[in-house]
Amino acid sequence: MKNNQVARDTEESKWINLCENINKEYPDVVIELWDETSIQEKLCLPETQGCYRYWFEYSDVFETEILTSYQRAINSWAKTKYIPDLYSTGYIHDKLSSFTGSFEATKKKYDMTQNIYAIVQKLKRAYEDILRLQFPENEKALFEKVKSDISVLGEWLCIIREIGSLVASGSDIERDNFEKKFELNCDSSELKDSSLHFSYYNHFHEVESILDNIEDDFEQFKRCMISDSHNKIIFLGNQGTGKTAGIVSEIDLMLQDKSFLPVLVQAKDYRKGDSWLSILTRTIGLSTTWSELELFQALENAALLRNRYLNESCDIVVQPKCLICVDGIDEASLWSFWKERIEETQVYEGIFPNVKFVFLSRPYVFPRYYDLDYRECFIHYQVVEMCL
Repeated sequence: MKNNQVARDTEESKWINLCENINKEYPDVVIELWDETSIQEKLCLPETQGCYRYWFEYSDVFETEILTSYQRAINSWAKTKYIPDLYSTGYIHDKLSSFTGSFEATKKKYDMTQNIYAIVQKLKRAYEDILRLQFPENEKALFEKVKSDISVLGEWLCIIREIGSLVASGSDIERDNFEKKFELNCDSSELKDSSLHFSYYNHFHEVESILDNIEDDFEQFKRCMISDSHNKIIFLGNQGTGKTAGIVSEIDLMLQDKSFLPVLVQAKDYRKGDSWLSILTRTIGLSTTWSELELFQALENAALLRNRYLNESCDIVVQPKCLICVDGIDEASLWSFWKERIEETQVYEGIFPNVKFVFLSRPYVFPRYYDLDYRECFIHYQVVEMCL
């Protein structure tokens, strides 16, 4: 009521009008109003308990405890294996950069989308110039092939633009994004046989130079774009190759630039009877009141507080992740214990997409790794990551 009259311009009517206006322009958009009660209800669901506990009870503790846990490691068991002044980033850095989707790796992907887009666009324009020529009647088939390829290239320009947007937003690129195969109807040999080739050499030569390399360019583009579909990576390296030095250095960099949230675990501290819950709570120094589901949710949320935009001058977004790094599996009292924990990580892949696992071991722990379901996760590490 307003001035003894029923108010027509209410909060409810404003909300309805807003939704109607948005749906007129964006009919596929679903708009939901979450008030305080709705949010509270969602946070109290069993599958979101970890989010609630982290944001409303323990957020400050997590940051402090994880940093303290790392300091304990580098001042005890990792002290003699990692000397910052002697370390040089190399193989582990490159592999982890790709595995985690770091700013460096994401920027490389984005630059490649721009590069392949420019190549396809250049070919399309060169084809359009050729179509303006007067093809003789006996070469109409070639004319139609070029015309058809212009349409194919136009479709691929849209696909590449969409992939570039996904990369810039920090999203993973799956194989489904390349469901359409890159195929052209015309090849460079047909163009060279055209009667117009000699008179319009510059027109044809530009197209030929692109066609000779475009399949290789696209294959390289595809390999670079598709994200690692696994939630774990396992480095195998002999004694003295710098596995511990490499992973500790990477963790140090992550903590400094606030890119990801790493947890460093010494494998030999845990044995039969331990679970991922007990491993992580003891390593980080948390209470035993957490459930496993809550803890992994909390770690994902803790990662969200890291700096998502690692380079403010660039519009590329990096998806923050929690990285659980287990070093020295070969030093554990029971190798089968850690093999079981590694297999368990498969369960977490779909539930906690922003929790990743890194394991480091000597090769003799996994003599027949190629028979395992997760054999693609193994990386043979032979480079010494130390320099004087």
